[in-house]
Amino acid sequence: MSGEALLSRIPAVLQNLTWLDFDPARNCTWAGRLLGQFWRDDGIEELSAGYLFLFARTCAPPAAAGLPGVTPGDVVDWDAYNLLYRNVSLVDITIEVDGACHADFCRNLKWPGNPDLSGVGVFAAYVIQAIFTTLFMLVYIVLAVSEWHRRQTDRKRAFAAVGSNSIPFHGPAPAQLPLSPPQPYHPTRLDRCVAAFWVSSFYFGVAMAVAALAIVHLEDGYEYTTFFSFLGAQFSASVLVVLWPWYRRSCTHPHLALASLSVLAVLLLVISSTYRAQFVQRWNTFELFCFVSVSSHAAVYYLLFFPLGAVPGGFAMVVAMWALRAHYPVRYESMRPVLSVARWSISLVAFGLLWASLGLLAMFRVEMDELLEADFAENKWGFGQILAIVAWVPMHVEFFRIWAWDWIKAHSVFKARQALHLKRTVPSSGQPVLGLEMNGPGTKADPQTHVTTTPISPLSGPTRTTTLVSPIIRP
Repeated sequence: MSGEALLSRIPAVLQNLTWLDFDPARNCTWAGRLLGQFWRDDGIEELSAGYLFLFARTCAPPAAAGLPGVTPGDVVDWDAYNLLYRNVSLVDITIEVDGACHADFCRNLKWPGNPDLSGVGVFAAYVIQAIFTTLFMLVYIVLAVSEWHRRQTDRKRAFAAVGSNSIPFHGPAPAQLPLSPPQPYHPTRLDRCVAAFWVSSFYFGVAMAVAALAIVHLEDGYEYTTFFSFLGAQFSASVLVVLWPWYRRSCTHPHLALASLSVLAVLLLVISSTYRAQFVQRWNTFELFCFVSVSSHAAVYYLLFFPLGAVPGGFAMVVAMWALRAHYPVRYESMRPVLSVARWSISLVAFGLLWASLGLLAMFRVEMDELLEADFAENKWGFGQILAIVAWVPMHVEFFRIWAWDWIKAHSVFKARQALHLKRTVPSSGQPVLGLEMNGPGTKADPQTHVTTTPISPLSGPTRTTTLVSPIIRP
């Protein structure tokens, strides 16, 4: 159909008008609905004729107010004529609609998230990490306080014993006493559980960070998962930093721990640079383009800037952990208090950052749920959500193996072997040796010292050394 034929079908009240003559501020409700649908549904082909007609009739200039005698089909023909022969479309008034009706425009935009990055399953996995990290942290704090209290009690008893003794002490001063060489550390069951949890958290955090980077770049920022992806990476980094001192002392491969920290530092830098780049592009980032105008809590918007300052802090903590790696175990006695304070300080700061990140994730999910209502797909369980939970099953199996299976072996198999060993006889001059009851008139016993080391507690590192003197029976 030629342009003249198409123009002849358009009512006279519309023939001399274009979209630029309409005023969106006259009715922001329909202006926001029309432009929102236009941008989220692939242009004019998917537009509703009813939305187009209502916007044109309510936002028409005064000379054509109400568009008398115009039908929705006439508006569709008029829009096609403007696009084909005048090169004017709804795109040309997008800036004007955004300026006059920004909130209504944003409410009708479709900013899809990605449930695999910000859904209920991933959030539940973050909660699992936070709970285990908190439990481990509390246990180590209790053990540290108990150890400190025990040392203080022993010191007071030692001073009391020296003060009550009238015999002068002629030995070397305490400062001149030779220091015992550092003993090899034997990880406890708690340390082994922390190591299993740390490794699982590391692989989970790396997988989430790589997926977030890929999705944010593939979608060109037209998703609100930019904020989720960064906070998720920040959360995973905080979990690893909090428990790294205890993981490091029980790690059998020091170079693996150092490589893990290096990978973590690189991921933090890459994700932070991506977040900053997305933040600059206002039209490509939902958090900046719409969240401040449509959020019911204005304070949540300003929390979006929290990661911009948290990244340098998280990276600094990782670098500090990397710098302290050479001092496990402590090589110099004078460095022990300094390194202990440094480790605890970094862990506590990272612990606060962990819960701050998780709190922001929860607040942002609540805000998006209120804005999108039925379109909020993150509360629906899917393959990715279930996979995020199932990924932690091997860790729980490892916990069971460390605690239950070791306990079973310690109380059944080992005891059975010990009993079998005691029943064995060692031939010595034709006489069996079973114990002291074998001593007779023709035998004599020589003492032999046996040193056994047993843990004081099944949770913490200190061990107790017991010296036993048993006789060796000789004919």
